[in-house]
Amino acid sequence: MIKKLIIGVAIAIFLFGAGAILPRFLISDGIANFSGEKQEVAKFSYLVTSQLIGGSAEPLWVTKLKVINIKEVSGGPVDIDVYGKSVTLSKNYEAIVQKHRWFGIPGDTCAVSTDGWVSC
Repeated sequence: MIKKLIIGVAIAIFLFGAGAILPRFLISDGIANFSGEKQEVAKFSYLVTSQLIGGSAEPLWVTKLKVINIKEVSGGPVDIDVYGKSVTLSKNYEAIVQKHRWFGIPGDTCAVSTDGWVSC
C-alpha cells in the first residue's frame, strides 16, 4: 500500500515537474523571428512583460513567454531601453506577447507599446 502511494506521488511530481520545465525548453521566445527594429521591440516587449508578471503569483503558472506579433502604430520616433541599452526606433510599435501555462498551454496575451503602455 505504501509502495503504491510512493509510486503515485513520484509520478505526480514527475508530471508536474515536466509540465513546468519542458515549455521553457520547447517553446522559443519568438525574438529570433523578427529582424532589425522589430527585433529590438521584441526584446523590449519580452522584458516588460516578464517584469510585469514577476511582481505577482503569476510566475507560478506562467512557464514561458513568446512574442507572437509586432505591428506598426502611429507615432515615432521613440526611445526605449533594451537590457540597459538605449535604442531609438524610427516608428512606434505594438507587440503581442503570449503567456504559456503549464505543459505549454497558451494563456492570456499582453499588448506592449513602445510608447509606454501595457495591457494584459
